[in-house]
Amino acid sequence: MVIVAASINTRFVILETSQARSSADIDALARSGLALAAAKITARENLQQVAGSFSARFDNGMIDGSYRNSAGLVDINTATIELLDAVFAYSGMVSAQRRRALAGRVVDWRDDDGQRILDGGDELDNYSDPLNPTPKNGPFSSVLELAQVPGFTEDERLRLDRLLTVSAGIGTVHPVLIHPGILAAISGISDDGVRRLKQLNVGDSDQILEIAASEPAIEGLVSQAISVSWQIEMSLSLANDKTKNVVATIAFVPNDHRLFRVIEMDTR
Repeated sequence: MVIVAASINTRFVILETSQARSSADIDALARSGLALAAAKITARENLQQVAGSFSARFDNGMIDGSYRNSAGLVDINTATIELLDAVFAYSGMVSAQRRRALAGRVVDWRDDDGQRILDGGDELDNYSDPLNPTPKNGPFSSVLELAQVPGFTEDERLRLDRLLTVSAGIGTVHPVLIHPGILAAISGISDDGVRRLKQLNVGDSDQILEIAASEPAIEGLVSQAISVSWQIEMSLSLANDKTKNVVATIAFVPNDHRLFRVIEMDTR
């Protein structure tokens, strides 16, 4: 019995060691991939380039990845209520009154001004929960923190996850990267503007800029400003034939001694 127990324990130790090594390989390969993406971004000849791809072979595996500037996402720390309302509508929220209320709550939650944005009878409902009597009054550090803002369902947060960011640092969206459907949902656009936007695809930047110039409701929400942060997606192929997908956000922060800062990273 003692020998059997020792044998089982040995197998457990071998298994745990193997898993630890596999995890270390994944982490090392992911770090190499982020460093490669950062190098590609900083070395691009055209500074207006907002997307690209990269690949490399390392001793511990292969990396295939892509990068996109975060200016294609709506930053919940800087976006106007109008832009938040539009991205909520694009994600499938039907009620205009509820969308506006949720957009107001997001702004209340992030802005350190001690004021609340009134939305009629919803003001009392916003903060009636005794566990959340006042706005946070501080910027979001993750899109996941929307779970702390009263009113969002789990399904809504999941649909919004890939449309939002907390690190773009700008209150506008880029015409090359933004989905025209989000712009078409902005309140106040003419019927002709909505129709034209719905006919476009992501990347139709010239047409988007042309429409924005003729539509006061979106003119100030679209610009070619580049964010300091970038969205990275990678497929990691390890030497043991395992494959992992990594989604990360990195930022180039001025006066930071590091080449880049990892804002978020998720390995699946």
